[in-house]
Amino acid sequence: MNDKGFALLLVLFMMMFLSLMTIHLVTTYSHEKLFLGLEKEQHKLEHIILNGKVEVINIIELNQGEPEGDIQYPEGKVSYHIQSEGMNFIVSLRGETDHQYTKRASFTYNRDTKIIDEWREVFVWD
Repeated sequence: MNDKGFALLLVLFMMMFLSLMTIHLVTTYSHEKLFLGLEKEQHKLEHIILNGKVEVINIIELNQGEPEGDIQYPEGKVSYHIQSEGMNFIVSLRGETDHQYTKRASFTYNRDTKIIDEWREVFVWD
């Protein structure tokens, strides 16, 4: 079988196949690692936006604080802007992580009924 070089050809094909599989697995691993990092940043943004919502509602309920400002968290910060329309308050939130990923959310809050309406979120790619 080896008289005409079949063994060399077989070994070359096997090496090529193993090399391609290794390259494929390394590439898949690196992309999964990047995706996991983005997913963690998304969870951080969700967390700080929801915490910011709770704090802004407390500001509205207690009628204390400024109509706009920043709230600092270990994962990042939330900037807020409160606009009053009678008993309804239009709130805009902008969350930003330490790695500069940004997400915006806005909602309407009614102080009498304590209901949050028209919740909107936008993930910002800068």
